[in-house]
Amino acid sequence: FTVRCSKGTYIRSLGEEIAEKLNLFGYVTEIIRTHICDHSISQSYEIQDIEQNSFILLPIHSFIALREIYLDEQKTKCIMLGKLIRDTVYNFPNNEKLKMFDSNYNFLGIGVYENKILKPLRLIKFIPNLS
Repeated sequence: FTVRCSKGTYIRSLGEEIAEKLNLFGYVTEIIRTHICDHSISQSYEIQDIEQNSFILLPIHSFIALREIYLDEQKTKCIMLGKLIRDTVYNFPNNEKLKMFDSNYNFLGIGVYENKILKPLRLIKFIPNLS
């Protein structure tokens, strides 16, 4: 069967519960994740593609379904030092989690917007492309 669900759904438990409701014993033997965020299994690669170095890695932030905020150089430095940023430009809802980027579109991590203050939650150490 096919299930469309949100994160945190225990598919194996769901299968057991369905079997129980049918007065049967059952368990899930195989799970195939066909979608995550905006990505589909049709975008995946075969082992041969990887062995032949014929693939493209998607950026980690493309798998995070949050709105984005772009920070100037000064705010980026503050966030990367774990400091809070008072914001007067944006008007995000209170307690909204956001994907944070610098002005060069580099992913910095996840922050939370509370009372017009952006707080870093999880930061990614950005290593610039040196080529």
